Amino acid sequence: GFTKSLAMTMLSEIGDNTFFAAVILAMRHPRRHVLSGCLAALVVMTILSVLVGWAAPNLMSRKWTHYITTLLFFGFGLWSLWDAFTDEG
Repeated sequence: GFTKSLAMTMLSEIGDNTFFAAVILAMRHPRRHVLSGCLAALVVMTILSVLVGWAAPNLMSRKWTHYITTLLFFGFGLWSLWDAFTDEG
């Protein structure tokens, strides 16, 4: 339920591109301000993600939830593969 959604969201957010943006911001601005802003944003996004993750299956049928999550899983997978193969870096 709630705890599992919270844990999965927290783990998925650590180490993404926002981490690198925070590092660059911390080089130019006071670290306390950057840390406070990043933590506040993480808390807000985690709460929103948990609420949507809890509410969506309760508002839609289990069948439609399965179809939508399957489509999203494959869509993001293909998008990631496309980025990996077309990256010019």
